[in-house]
Amino acid sequence: MLNLRSVLLLVLSLSVFSSHAQNKYQWKEGTAAGYKYRYVSGDPMKARFYTLKNGLTVILSRNNKSPRIKSLIAVRAGSNSDPKNHTGLAHYLEHLLFKGSEKRPSAQLISETIDSVGGVMNAGTDRELTVYYAKVARPHFQRAADVLADMIRHPLIEAAEIEKERKVVIEELASIEDSPAQLVDVLLLKVSGSSQIEIAQTTPVTLGFSSAEIAAGTLKTVTTTTPIASLAGSLLGELDLTVSVLGLGLASPALIAQALRDLLAPLAPTLDMTLAATLSTLGLGIGEADIRVYGVRCDHAVLVG
Repeated sequence: MLNLRSVLLLVLSLSVFSSHAQNKYQWKEGTAAGYKYRYVSGDPMKARFYTLKNGLTVILSRNNKSPRIKSLIAVRAGSNSDPKNHTGLAHYLEHLLFKGSEKRPSAQLISETIDSVGGVMNAGTDRELTVYYAKVARPHFQRAADVLADMIRHPLIEAAEIEKERKVVIEELASIEDSPAQLVDVLLLKVSGSSQIEIAQTTPVTLGFSSAEIAAGTLKTVTTTTPIASLAGSLLGELDLTVSVLGLGLASPALIAQALRDLLAPLAPTLDMTLAATLSTLGLGIGEADIRVYGVRCDHAVLVG
């Protein structure tokens, strides 16, 4: 188990690393060919950040290992920007932009423009960004940049393609449904995990019916009284965590999962009682079932002692 000394050592190490990073990585300014740019000292990619007159930021990073150029346009909007009643819109729009533009009015013409020179292109939607990119040999850089700019500035979004692409997006969502969720993603710590949850009644509920109630077909309602206990139990019982600190995976993320179980298990009964009282006051219930008994019969004798 993690003890106080281990936690203190980890915090101290992170503090030293953070102080070192602040001293090593700092924004600075430079000039090349008459153009001013910013860069981060100590950046291994030596990226230069240029700001155009229209406010657009252009990032250049040189790579001499391959005679290829990757053109990438990042839009500062992703799934977190979706309206609450239209979730998935950013991902949907990403697909539609490949269906045609003013200069290339079909998906085939867009792909052929890059494929014909041995290039590749694709896109991806994240939480904060949507990225469109094309990778081509150096002589074809202008072609790739023109394709991407035309797609984003002058897309043809036609009704037929909207309906067709809806099915593609739904299939993609289904394929990643079981992917681990990113729980924490900060500079030094990354935590992802997946689990299966279930809300059920974890303890037996007894209902009694008198002969008069059976004869009258009386209806009785039973309500789940342990939603939080069952939710926490299934969530933590099936929890699969991946924890990375300073880029290094922890050998035993199971210890963290066990610590969460130890923390939440004693709280669940109290929370369930509070929730049940609140819902009862409001006349509501979770996991309700209506039960009616129509008769009682004995199929065969049972010896009891």
